[in-house]
Amino acid sequence: MSQLTPQEIVEQALAASTVDGQVTYVVEGSEANLRWASNSLTTNGSMRSRQVVVISFVDGGAGMAVGTVARTGTPDVAELVAMSEQAARDAGPAEDAMPLVAPGDGTAPPARATGTRPRRRPRSGCSASSPPRWARRSPRRRGARSCCSASPSTR
Repeated sequence: MSQLTPQEIVEQALAASTVDGQVTYVVEGSEANLRWASNSLTTNGSMRSRQVVVISFVDGGAGMAVGTVARTGTPDVAELVAMSEQAARDAGPAEDAMPLVAPGDGTAPPARATGTRPRRRPRSGCSASSPPRWARRSPRRRGARSCCSASPSTR
């Protein structure tokens, strides 16, 4: 049996779903280990890892319930989906449940206008509670400075 690609695993899981909503994702990683001694390679090896996560959403009328199951390696996708759906049915409704966001349904947060930037905090503002970094020097050091706008009584 050949190993499935992450895309194929996700497609199989979504096709096997029988609940109101499902999110499936696959995390793959690879790592190479090399050990050197006296300028020569003594040991080497490579490792590959895979984790499949299935999150199922069940609307039981009283609210949305969620079940999450994760497995490493190459799990049976249909079994993983069934376990996630059963976990969601057993969990009961969540207090803070919200519907899944679908493209174009109006529940997604509004996009920022083009050319606008988020507000930033000033880089070196002066306040008695949080002086700038240069003002935090030890008073014993030569050339230590104090906050530029604080009055002498608040320094």
